[in-house]
Formats: sequence, C-alpha cells, structure tokens
Amino acid sequence: MKPLALPLLLAIASSASAHHGVGSTAGSGGQHTMAPDSLPAGKFYAGLRIDVADYEHISDRTLREAAERGHSLHAFDWTETVALDAAAGVADRLMVGLSIPYRRMDDMRHGPHHHHEEAAGMHHHEEEAASGSLATSDPDGLGDIEIWAHLSLLDGPFRFGLRAGIEIPTGDTNDRMPDGEYIAPNHQAGSGSWDFLAGVSAGYAGESWAVQAALTGRVNTRGVRDFEVGDSVTLSVGGGFRVLGEPGSFGLAVTADAWGEWHGRNREDGRGNPDSGGFQWYVSPGVRVNAGPVILQLAVPVQLYNGINEEPDQRLRGVFTAGITF
Repeated sequence: MKPLALPLLLAIASSASAHHGVGSTAGSGGQHTMAPDSLPAGKFYAGLRIDVADYEHISDRTLREAAERGHSLHAFDWTETVALDAAAGVADRLMVGLSIPYRRMDDMRHGPHHHHEEAAGMHHHEEEAASGSLATSDPDGLGDIEIWAHLSLLDGPFRFGLRAGIEIPTGDTNDRMPDGEYIAPNHQAGSGSWDFLAGVSAGYAGESWAVQAALTGRVNTRGVRDFEVGDSVTLSVGGGFRVLGEPGSFGLAVTADAWGEWHGRNREDGRGNPDSGGFQWYVSPGVRVNAGPVILQLAVPVQLYNGINEEPDQRLRGVFTAGITF
C-alpha cells in the first residue's frame, strides 16, 4: 500500500511572521519540508495545527534607546497560531488544499515613535515621554486564508512535486496600541494583501525512511495602510525514519528538518525599512505517531540564527499537529 502524503501548513511565522509551506510523507518524512507527494484521488486530509513560540525578553529601556537611534525594534513575549488545514486528492497526481489560521501575539511593545519635519532648515523633534512602562497590546484574530494546488510528477522511490498558491486577505488588520496607533501590518493577524506562493520539492522514499528537499518562495503585494511585507525564499531539507510499526497501522517515526529563510525588507509608503529583512536559520527534531488514519506530530524548531534586527530571538518553540486521512 502506497503511503499517503499528509501536507501540513506550519507558517511563520514566524517571525515569526513568516509563513512556511510544509509537508510530510507518512511514516518517514520530515515535518517542515514540503513533500513531493500528493494524496491519491478521492482521499482527504483534515488537521489541527498549534504553533507556539516564546521570545527573548527585551527591556523597555532597550526599546527606547533603539527608537532614539531611529531603529524599528519590537518585542513580544510569545506568539501562537492555531490553524485548520485540509487537503483533497482531486486526481491521481493533483492535490488541492487550504489553511485557515488564527493568530495571537502577547505583550507586544515598541519604543516611542519619533516624527521629523524639516522647514527652513530647522528640525522639529516630537517625542513621547521616556518615563514609565511602555504600553503593550495583544493583537489577535483570523489570519489570511491560504489555498494551493500541488502536482506530483514522478512515482516510485524518486519523487518530484510542484506547488502554487495564493493567500487571500481575509485576516484582521485593525488591531491598535492603547494610544490608538495602528499596529504594523506585519504584526497583525492578517496582512491586507494578496500574496502568491510557489515551491518545488524532490525526495527519495525507502521502505521505512525518506529524505526530501524543497525550495519555496512567496511574493507579497501592497496591503493595508500602504504597507508591503518583504518577499521571502526558504530552502529546506528534511527526513525521517520509522522505528516502529508498519504503514497503514500503528507506527512511530523520528524526524528532522533544517531550513534557512531569506526575508526582503518591509516597505511602508514606498520606503524600505532597513531594520527588517535578513536571514534566519532553524533545525527541528520531531516525532510522529501513526494509528491507522490518524497522525500525531510534535516538532521543536530551534532558531540557530536571527538576522532580522527588528524582531526578538526565539527562545523556545513547539509545533503540534493532529490530523486524519479518509
């Protein structure tokens, strides 16, 4: 019996605001790296994904000092994404899917904004008071819905797949700080923009193991309040090994993924933010349990490097997925 591919959307973001295309080959593949397989015609997948990340604490003093130097630095305690994922095999090699996320960010803070005006050679500097604790906000809401199609081109142990998708601006974009200021769109639950996704993946599947590699990218368009989140590219490799059980029955597998992300600069009013954009690198060990059509997965992504100056470093992250094929 051919193992079923269980495509899952994991999504970013990271930064967590990054959205990650993810997949797995049942019983043996990685959890984060997009799999080349597709569901057989007439098969369906439905799942719940929970992605929680804790971040390095940044003091109010550090945020104020960064703002005084003209830098855009943000802090938040943790982020959470809860998503409903679904996929359907519409032909033997063609699969379609969607992801509906709900996102929350806890205790978001940033330094006081400085507004500069130039007139007759004079600079007028307006600054918020630098005393007391900075105000916090907990932006949350429905995220943008992602729909995609995946085409598998090869059968057998060597596998190859293509994916294309679109992110529809259905998410909430109106969260504000306590003073009424809008939170930046890259920290809102939704983006307000139509964004486009594409990816290619290849892999090899053995009797009880599999390896795969994927290159994925996204092109973002201008969203609410003339803000455009930077484009991104992700290169990922992953694999796994089934240590117990057989396909189609109970099974236990260990998994591992490693990936790097490049993020372009965010743009607001046509100007790029020099503190945004950069590289991030991750590794992620994990385990997967299959019980007939039910799959349970747990991954612990570890951030090795964070080159995005405006975002805090991740300290701890966990991703749990529960799904079923039918």
